[in-house]
Amino acid sequence: MRVVGEIGERTAFEDSSIVRTEQARDGCGRAIKQECMSMRNRSNLGRRWTSRRGQDVHDRFEADRWRGRDRANRRVALEVLEPRLLLDGMSIPASTFARFEGQIDAPGDSAAFTINIDPQDFSFTRDTGILGFHVFSDSGLDPAAVRIRDDGGALVMPRYAASDVGQTAGSMVHADLGTGLFTLEVTGDGDTSGAFHLDVALLGDINGDRMVDLGDREAMRDLFRSQGYSTSADANRDGVLTSSDYLVLLRNVGDSTTVQPLLIELALTPAPDVLPDGSLVAAAPALRIDGTVVNHAALLVTLVQTFDGVVAPQNAVAGADGGFQFDVDLEPGANQIEVTATNDFGQSFVHVTEIDLVSDELPTIGILVPEDGAEVLAGAVIPVSVEVAAPAGVDRVELRSGDVLEIDGEAPFEFDFEVPVDPGEIALRVTVFDTQGRSAGDTVNLTVLEDDAAPMVMFVSPADGGSIAAGARRTVRVFASDDARVAEVELSVDGSRVGSDAEAPFEFPFTAPSELGPITFSATATDPSGNTSIATAIVEVVADSEPPTAMISAAGTQSTSTDYIDVVFSEPVIDFTPSSYELSVVGGPNDGQRVEIPSVEELNDRTARVNLGNVLANGDYRFDIGASVTDLAGNPLSDPRSFDFTIARPVRITQFDPLHGEEMVSVTRDVIVRFDGPVDPETVDAESFYVIANGVRLPGRIRVSSTEQFMTFFPDDAFDPSTEVRIVVEASDSIMGRDGLAIDPDGDGNPGGTAVADFRTLPLRRIAGTNVTGFVFDSYNVNPDGSDRPVIGATIRVDDFPEANVVTDENGFFILVDMPAPEFFIHIDGSTATNAPEGTSYPNVGKRFHSVAGVETPLSMNGEPFHIYLPPVASEDMQSLSQTEMTEVGFGPAGKAELAAMFPDLDPATFELLSATFAPGAAMDDQGNVATEATILPVPPDRIPAPLPPMLAPPLVISVQTPGASSFDVPVPISFPNLEGLAPGEKSLILSFDHAAGEWVFAANGTVSADGSMLVSDPGEGLRAPGWHTPDP
Repeated sequence: MRVVGEIGERTAFEDSSIVRTEQARDGCGRAIKQECMSMRNRSNLGRRWTSRRGQDVHDRFEADRWRGRDRANRRVALEVLEPRLLLDGMSIPASTFARFEGQIDAPGDSAAFTINIDPQDFSFTRDTGILGFHVFSDSGLDPAAVRIRDDGGALVMPRYAASDVGQTAGSMVHADLGTGLFTLEVTGDGDTSGAFHLDVALLGDINGDRMVDLGDREAMRDLFRSQGYSTSADANRDGVLTSSDYLVLLRNVGDSTTVQPLLIELALTPAPDVLPDGSLVAAAPALRIDGTVVNHAALLVTLVQTFDGVVAPQNAVAGADGGFQFDVDLEPGANQIEVTATNDFGQSFVHVTEIDLVSDELPTIGILVPEDGAEVLAGAVIPVSVEVAAPAGVDRVELRSGDVLEIDGEAPFEFDFEVPVDPGEIALRVTVFDTQGRSAGDTVNLTVLEDDAAPMVMFVSPADGGSIAAGARRTVRVFASDDARVAEVELSVDGSRVGSDAEAPFEFPFTAPSELGPITFSATATDPSGNTSIATAIVEVVADSEPPTAMISAAGTQSTSTDYIDVVFSEPVIDFTPSSYELSVVGGPNDGQRVEIPSVEELNDRTARVNLGNVLANGDYRFDIGASVTDLAGNPLSDPRSFDFTIARPVRITQFDPLHGEEMVSVTRDVIVRFDGPVDPETVDAESFYVIANGVRLPGRIRVSSTEQFMTFFPDDAFDPSTEVRIVVEASDSIMGRDGLAIDPDGDGNPGGTAVADFRTLPLRRIAGTNVTGFVFDSYNVNPDGSDRPVIGATIRVDDFPEANVVTDENGFFILVDMPAPEFFIHIDGSTATNAPEGTSYPNVGKRFHSVAGVETPLSMNGEPFHIYLPPVASEDMQSLSQTEMTEVGFGPAGKAELAAMFPDLDPATFELLSATFAPGAAMDDQGNVATEATILPVPPDRIPAPLPPMLAPPLVISVQTPGASSFDVPVPISFPNLEGLAPGEKSLILSFDHAAGEWVFAANGTVSADGSMLVSDPGEGLRAPGWHTPDP
């Protein structure tokens, strides 16, 4: 259906039905009333919760359009046949597959929603997927918490939680969820209340196709390398694009959902009339509603018709195509039609439409102000207000007086009428038109009195007899009034017109001349009848001798660092060149050292932004402004020209390992806390860094790395299985940064505070019949027939169950019997193998195995079976690690021979570019014993101990072996040959297989060298542990 024309100010349509298209995900639409809410679980923990009811939002018509000045642009609220989404509201991120709308009525209340994660709608490559729940306020509410409860009411531990996300009034929670029913609880912060919306996302779905796959990886990689930012690429929705987003994407790769935001299409037959304000009026009581639920099948569609307080409900089940139909008998007056569709996931979309059935009563109108016979002054503007009654609905109200016509299309129907300047009698006629074209009118007669009084005018500034500095920029302010009104004030200086102003306050920008001496300001005020008055002010132009002053943005002590300083002057200045500004270090070993200032931006003629070469480190600084900075008159800057300030940004926590909210953690896992700066090891003790389980602090050892940028807790005993464990870092009076400040664990920008991170260990109850089988093969060598060569005699050690250990047989086969489910950790000890090639041995690898309770299954990852491959480590490839100086380790002879077989067409010199640089004593075990040798092995990507994530396909994977060491106390810088041909300066990620966590993780950022030959880990970053590593291609 489409608009075909206008008939008597009403719209005609080509057929007899109206099609409306609305989307729940985009908030409440225009032209109709509607609700956006979840219909499930309104009980809300015993609190009263109401849905978010959209206010009437209609296309409004500006007065100018109704006065005939823009009639061509008049349009009705919707066009149809090809439905258009006429919506107000916010955009929805591509990865959001469901949106809920709600309202918190009073401080302390909560809103709750029930969701159903059905295996028919969700596919997880593991037993769970990471879903993100992001709640935002619609009007100032700060949702402080989003909690998730399972079907039994128990809280689900989040993987990540944050409030004030991206400096907005919003909160988010990430959680690993499997199939089943869950309740989402939203509470307000402090004394706030109001409407909000809650988005549900499959984290890592960058391109919005409801699955996490290679396309998402490519989109994120391009943004990461270009150092750009995109809301859609922000996988964890924390407001910044970092490697953490990439890790979330890795975790969810292969996951998908068929759920989409609800979309409802409705058609009304016969078509009601659409009034200019968007309201609907029907001429007959019988109305048929045909609808379709698009995107996802609806379980149930309900209709509630309300009129004069009477409620009439109807129910319908949507067909296979989502279609449904209702027949409604409208009652005289206002009818509210509410249609609700609910899908399997738990979303509900409520579409509310108000339709008025035409009344037979005629409209009435009466003029309230002015009274009949009133006297009005010529040229004055007088208010005209009317009282209107139109049972069939008001289309418009017109005001006429002679040739003057004004139109108002919405209540309260008021006009500002300009009285003619000619004295005499005039008539004002108002007419109301209802939606059926019927009209009624009223008239008042007025007497227009002659206006012969001149306006009053005077200068506010500058004052008569005052002075102004040569070249100064000022605002000239004039006060004027009149019995009728002031039509215009004109300003002249020494007889030359400066400008005019028709509305109070009467103000004029003015720049004083450079010549000294008196100037005369003249202000002429005129009323509509032509009466005028003139005011003058004689002002002396004097030499500008007032020096400008300055203040800087980095005053005092700053708890955050910066890479620029804003300088704000009291008046316009000249000289925005870098050489006019200087920043230097005060005190310490670098006392007097200058900080590079590459550029200065002129934000405006009074503000300079001084850009610094780097973000300022903690310390004392002095900022100086040169003598060349003057005002426009040449007056030099007054003191102070030198400003001292301090950067005192406390050290912050960058990562907990295990992560907050991490599930299925190995009971033998160590606890690591990483910082963005060095801490003083002497201030780290068992009172400031500890681990709690079952309400008790666990005994263990604490070690601060030699870089002083991470600390590790080694528990004396393995964690209990199926146990929630809390990591606590307190800094109120203890952990100090090397800058002398207490660290900032809670990230609020202030020294001190406490941070906690919770994780849960995996269950370790052995289950009869839960068996896992697998094979261990050689990564390099094959049998004469081309089949995989088995590794015989390798020991499969099961964490916490040494009695379950097994040894691979002559086929490399093993079977683990009666294992825990759904996961457990093992170590594959290749050193016990009996058939390693001469001069070699196989390494030790830690892994996470998956199992199914009561079932025998082969090894699998992300649902795909796999074999374990171990590379033989040649003793001749081992290099000694110096305990006194840096040691560069690269490929040995055996490794280079393997590379020649893997890459026969590449210049062997290419692989000389790969090297890892070990600091003295960097490779050590948990007891602090230092490894003495290391080697690097090339490994075919398809023959490693565990498959790469499905979206990774690097040409080369390496294994860094440091016998006896479990971690690197100092990150090991690494360089890879640039086999992917990335551009110089391009960014990439370096990934490592974390044997303790059993998954691929981020290790370091990398940058392509200036000559394009290598990908080099960024300064201060590198490998954190021995094992398997690869750049993200």
